[in-house]
Amino acid sequence: KKAKVQEEDELVEVEESVEVRTKAPVKKDWRPACAKLLTRLMVDKDGYFFLEKVDPKALKLRDYAKVIKHPMDFGTIDVKMKSDTYTCPEEFA
Repeated sequence: KKAKVQEEDELVEVEESVEVRTKAPVKKDWRPACAKLLTRLMVDKDGYFFLEKVDPKALKLRDYAKVIKHPMDFGTIDVKMKSDTYTCPEEFA
């Protein structure tokens, strides 16, 4: 920690040592919570729209790739969860 102190018309910088104790980070497995969330989304009454990949050719969606930059569906997410492709909850999100 640094502080500036005024001493007799002279500005002096003083360095002070501060001891900070921190706890080790708790590593909680995030997978069960994400899997539970995914299951809830998949069984939701409106979730069926997102269960499988969109087939833009079959649906004649010519601009699908321009509009949707990173297509994702619950089925793909489920496969990635089960194969441990995701290494952290941010990748799941």
